[in-house]
This record gives sequence, structure tokens and C-alpha cells, in this order.
Amino acid sequence: MIKKLLIVFISIGICAVFGLFFYFSAEGLIKSIKAGNWPTVDGLIKSSELKSKTHGGGGTTYEAKIIYEYEVGGVIYTGNNIAFGYESGSRRSYEDAKAVIDHIGDAKIVVVRYDPSAPQISTLSFGAHKTVLFDLAYMFLGFLFTIAFLFMLPKILAEPDSA
Repeated sequence: MIKKLLIVFISIGICAVFGLFFYFSAEGLIKSIKAGNWPTVDGLIKSSELKSKTHGGGGTTYEAKIIYEYEVGGVIYTGNNIAFGYESGSRRSYEDAKAVIDHIGDAKIVVVRYDPSAPQISTLSFGAHKTVLFDLAYMFLGFLFTIAFLFMLPKILAEPDSA
């Protein structure tokens, strides 16, 4: 009986985690789409670099790091958001991250979109990006598989305990 209760609690926990990550992925997509209607200002690139991170399994992921400044209403803000969802930790290849840096190129001035109700929130890009869509799909599938498992729980729980 303890084993069955453990299965129930673990399943509900996993479902909650996938559900939560799905919610945050969806929120990132919505924010990214809304940013298309935000006001724009010119921003000044302060730095851009390609960062690498080696993981325990020996794999390496890459990330474009861009820092920019922009002014709204006489206040200067510093931003580093390239696109909503980009910072989500998705595993990026060298080519993907380098493409972001190459897109900026030698530009010193970029178009910055900022949230009019919170000008400190900004982004350089907007819309349904590959990273956001991938994260959303991955979390949704995990959530669905977990829900399917929860629907199988009554059958699992109905089976007699093995001594």
C-alpha cells in the first residue's frame, strides 16, 4: 500500500512540475507576442559575446550574451533580454548562438522594445521564436504523458499488492 501511495504522490508531483513549466513557457510566448506592440527606442550595444557552458555529461551549450542601454522618459535602463524564452536554458548549439551574435554584427545601435507599464522590461526581438515554441511543446508533451499516467493509476492501484 505504501508503494502505491508513493506512486500517486510522485505522479502528482511530476504532473505539477510539468504543468508549472508549461505555464511559464506559455507566459513567455504570450509576453513575446505582446512585445510586438510595445513602443521602440534606439538602444546602444554595450557588449556582445558568445558564452559556452560545459555540462556534467560532457555536452556544451552556447548562449549569446548581449547587454544594451536605452532611454525612456529621461531614465537610462540596461537590458540583456534578446528574446523572451531565449534565457530559458534551452540547449543551444554553437551555430544557433553564433547566429544571434552575427545578426547583431558590428551594430552599435539596436531597436529596443520596452513594456510601457514597466520600461525596465525590454527585448530586442519578439514573436513566436523557435526556443519558446520548443519549450512549450516539450512541457506540454511531458504534462500530457503525466496526465495519461494519472488516468492509468486506478488500474495500478486496483492490482493486489505483491508480498
